[in-house]
Amino acid sequence: VATAEEALEHLEAGTPMDILVADISLPGQSGLDLAAAVVEQDPAVKVIYASGYGEVSEHLGAPGQSLPKPYDVGQLQAALHEAE
Repeated sequence: VATAEEALEHLEAGTPMDILVADISLPGQSGLDLAAAVVEQDPAVKVIYASGYGEVSEHLGAPGQSLPKPYDVGQLQAALHEAE
């Protein structure tokens, strides 16, 4: 989805979510805030933070792993596999 708000709408509508890939700098609500809200609703959701700012602290938003930008498909696949 394109925005944090749209992701939350899907979650509230009952769309299952196993892994959330959230860009830190989303328009509107940040990826950190989105991750915190998603994990609050479903603590089993794994979070991957995409960021051009380097490593993201696990103390922000919700625990998760960082995916430095720019990244390629192989790096995304590796992050998804690690999050499983």
